[in-house]
Amino acid sequence: RSAGEVEEESEAKMEMLEQEVEALRLEHTEGFRLGDKNKDNKITHDEFTVVQRDYDHEMSDKDVEESFADLDKDGSGAITLNEWLVPFEETVSGVTEDGRKDPVG
Repeated sequence: RSAGEVEEESEAKMEMLEQEVEALRLEHTEGFRLGDKNKDNKITHDEFTVVQRDYDHEMSDKDVEESFADLDKDGSGAITLNEWLVPFEETVSGVTEDGRKDPVG
């Protein structure tokens, strides 16, 4: 294959990866919206507990508390969409331009 063909293939793969990441971001955002039961653009501890228990019936109170604290970065007692997306964005930021996980990041 020529260098041009390899570059085109690489660009096409990167575009597909970017589309997949965007679809997952939208799905993750929708998960936040579903958890925000009263539609005030934040997930309270009570709302979070319901979501976690729906997802994992056997999750311990301690695990719920730790998960909530990990997401509630500012300690406000509620999780904003930006806080909710932090773990997702940290995960996808480790993807390099060639579509592989960056071993350094």
